[in-house]
Amino acid sequence: MIESDDYAVYVANLRAVRCPEPILRDLIVAELEALYRRRYCELPEPRFWTGGAARAQASRDHRKADRALEAEKRAVYRELVGVDWPSEEHEGFESLAISEFFLGFLPEERRTRLVASIKERDAAAEAIREAADSILLPSDRAQLRLLYERWSAELSAQFSPAELSEMRLRIGFVKGGYLDDEDFEGVAVTGPEFRELLRIQQGNADLLREEFFDRNDLEEPGGGARVSGLDEPQQAELRRLLGEERLATYERNRDPQYRETRNFVQEHELPPTTAVQLYEVRQALDAAAAELRADASLPAEERAARLEAMAADASGAIGRILGPAAAQAGAEQIRGWLEPLRKVSR
Repeated sequence: MIESDDYAVYVANLRAVRCPEPILRDLIVAELEALYRRRYCELPEPRFWTGGAARAQASRDHRKADRALEAEKRAVYRELVGVDWPSEEHEGFESLAISEFFLGFLPEERRTRLVASIKERDAAAEAIREAADSILLPSDRAQLRLLYERWSAELSAQFSPAELSEMRLRIGFVKGGYLDDEDFEGVAVTGPEFRELLRIQQGNADLLREEFFDRNDLEEPGGGARVSGLDEPQQAELRRLLGEERLATYERNRDPQYRETRNFVQEHELPPTTAVQLYEVRQALDAAAAELRADASLPAEERAARLEAMAADASGAIGRILGPAAAQAGAEQIRGWLEPLRKVSR
């Protein structure tokens, strides 16, 4: 008997019957992929709607375990056959993880049916693009839109509105276009709050449709991208969900200027509270400089002099917050922060 549960014995048996090495290696790849896929599925997953620091830590732990399994699989393969894992693309753990994570709320049979329908849809879209030699004419784009509309209608017939809503929420999370872990630094949210926050951020966007249209280079009738940012009703919902204090921290975390400031503080190994202090100074400076530039009663030379003095004062304030060592080490970046203060509209 050639096959054996002991892979070393299996390899020896294959070589004993002079199995060609390329075939032997493919057989062992298939065996190890199946084994480590099962082990991957046994890794503990965070609850889907866990949020904040708990999700960040669970994600880090999961990625670490994933990497360890991948390294172990490759090491076992090398030990068995004497060469490195083949460079060709084999079905990896990532696609399996996304499928389980994204569609895990559906029963297995319905999940399988959905994945099959997506593959059929995408294969049909690829056939349209190939027939057009990747140069899509209006008639080709019309075919692609019709393909999506038919698929969407089938989806609506097979799944409940609640299931479709959950799919859209999860696709928004998986694609990562709305939230990331840094948004929640210092913002404690429960699982239900995290889910509701994502729902508010997505608004009325149909992310299943957007994903298909983006992939196939389609535009909505009337053109124009979806407007980014939250409208007033969304802002009100967010305020009711988080309250003023958590909302202020959450919005600060999403401000690119704060992220830049926090990165500076982390790079120079300063206390986290320093980032907030620096950010508040930079915000106050920007507001004061904008007010001064808008003061048409002052001559341009006077405004320039006052802005120069403001920049000098700001440099001193930032230096006191950072301390001499960090202020000297980060002098070039600090000058970059202050340079815009010196610009005057004439």
